[in-house]
Amino acid sequence: MRFFRETNGHTCKVVASHLDISVSEYEEIETGKILLTKKQARQLGKLFHVKRDYFYEAALQLDLLLTKNEIINIQKGKIDELKQHFEDLKKTVNSKAKKTTN
Repeated sequence: MRFFRETNGHTCKVVASHLDISVSEYEEIETGKILLTKKQARQLGKLFHVKRDYFYEAALQLDLLLTKNEIINIQKGKIDELKQHFEDLKKTVNSKAKKTTN
């Protein structure tokens, strides 16, 4: 969206006005923090002279990608927790093994 906006010489304020939303809401849409509606996507299509659902399909793909990335980050955190737990268990087992051999 930013590419189309800047290529066409529009400010965030102009596009937000076209969509009948606040500038801050438009900025959240443009940065992918919130998903634009199908109606907004069609309005953008008209404004930038592209296929009606171009922006909506792109937004859905971005949302899917961001969701996958968030899941990956959560899984990485869980893996790190498990690694730490495993290391703690190894230390405990080694410590008990040393006590029984002495």
